[in-house]
Amino acid sequence: MERLRLALRARLRYLLSRPASQVVLFEWRSLNGAAREEMIRLRDRYEAFWSGLLYEAAGTGRLRPGIDLRLLRFLLFGAINGVALWYHADGPRTPDEISDAFWGFIAYGVVDEAHRPDDIGSALRTLSALEMGAGGAQERS
Repeated sequence: MERLRLALRARLRYLLSRPASQVVLFEWRSLNGAAREEMIRLRDRYEAFWSGLLYEAAGTGRLRPGIDLRLLRFLLFGAINGVALWYHADGPRTPDEISDAFWGFIAYGVVDEAHRPDDIGSALRTLSALEMGAGGAQERS
């Protein structure tokens, strides 16, 4: 789990340290030809790295069974990538504080213990977006 937390930190540090990374992050779809193909190849490799981290965490029993790892990856990327839109270096939080807060929200939840359902697994299964087929924690295409 520590690898995931540190990977989030590294991603945010990278995004905020290079203005060009924000252009690539949000404008890569406007590329054509070989440049677009190369960007897609790099994106796919990077996403495979993250999928590997998530599969490792799931495979060692550190994630809740049945989690859709693809949606989890989208949540992690969306949260961290979005920081590039509003972050200011002179703001109240450092990039590490932001990524650690986001990690805490995801890993430990935001609902107070007193307000959580007794059976979280059952509660999650009632949410249609979290219903999984027989594949369990496998990533869907």
